[in-house]
Amino acid sequence: MNGPTARILVVEDEPVINGAVTDRLVAGGYDVVRAWDGPGAVAESAPTIRTWSSST
Repeated sequence: MNGPTARILVVEDEPVINGAVTDRLVAGGYDVVRAWDGPGAVAESAPTIRTWSSST
């Protein structure tokens, strides 16, 4: 992949599935962040979520 690496958030509570999906995406060159549930996903993604101002 050229340019910035795409980041993907994997949210799955089944460890085997979470691991398999993560491994496949990493092998494909993606930057993967893992979470096990909804609250974990919000916590992992909150620092990178862009907020949009009504003036833009």
